[in-house]
Amino acid sequence: MAATKLIIGSAPQVDLAIASWQEIEPDLEIIGIRLQQDNAYRFDLSELDAIDAKRCTAFVAFDDQFLNFRRYELMAEIKSRGFKMPPLICQGTLVAKTTKVGENSFIGSGAIIDHHCQIGYNVVIGAGTNIGSNTVIAHSAWIAPGVVIGAQVKVSANATLGHGVIVTDHIEIGKLSVVDKPGKFSQHIPAKTFIYAAFDEDIVIVENRNANTHSLS
Repeated sequence: MAATKLIIGSAPQVDLAIASWQEIEPDLEIIGIRLQQDNAYRFDLSELDAIDAKRCTAFVAFDDQFLNFRRYELMAEIKSRGFKMPPLICQGTLVAKTTKVGENSFIGSGAIIDHHCQIGYNVVIGAGTNIGSNTVIAHSAWIAPGVVIGAQVKVSANATLGHGVIVTDHIEIGKLSVVDKPGKFSQHIPAKTFIYAAFDEDIVIVENRNANTHSLS
């Protein structure tokens, strides 16, 4: 096991990740690196230049900015430097042995994930979430604390499920969709659909391939 763990990202996500790793491995040396972004959303990663990736593992702790793409971009940059990035599965979780969890994913305390699930890389699953069997959570999805997801559900890449969302069995949440309205969802949600409590109607981004633009409908 590596002697040092780097936690890289922004507060308060870095603080939560540090506390969680300390609970799991109290003897592990943990270094928190809190990054700032400039006006062009660029990170200064120069602090990593002197760190030997062979002697450390790393974890990116960042918010869901730009549908979790920023967390993914930061993960990709860290991984390209040779760091291994195991997932963070907090104490108090129940994850079935037949469930697979990808790199740099976070599973919060009290979450329950049933048998034969596939959790992709760079996924965030909040505390107290309940996920049924044979469900797929694709890479870079963001699941808020307390969400309930049924069996044989697919949550596609970079989708977001907000507080109070319940997804019933056999439902697919499309890529790049946001469901941030408390309630039960029992129908498929197309890709690039935005459902917010503040909106009377759902927003769906429809690609106009001929004009190479996007419109709202």
